[in-house]
Amino acid sequence: MSTPLKIKKAMSRDEVSLLVDLVVKRPAITTKETNAATNKLKEDAWNSLAVEFNKISDQARSKEQIKLKWDNLKKAARKRVSQRSRTRIHHELV
Repeated sequence: MSTPLKIKKAMSRDEVSLLVDLVVKRPAITTKETNAATNKLKEDAWNSLAVEFNKISDQARSKEQIKLKWDNLKKAARKRVSQRSRTRIHHELV
């Protein structure tokens, strides 16, 4: 029998804002480089971010949960930009 999944409470707006602020303080996380040294810096940055996040936040989150939320925020932002671009192009053509 498989173990049941633990359902976590969704991140609040304050937690999302905290996450964005913490990522902005750590430029290693957003760098495009992917060599071994940079990957180590990214891993260390995510570890320290998770520790700091959990010190401030009421809800404890794993590093993996925090990284997943960051990835989802980036995807949503790209989707909004793409949608705006498509809408603008459509209005220019009409």
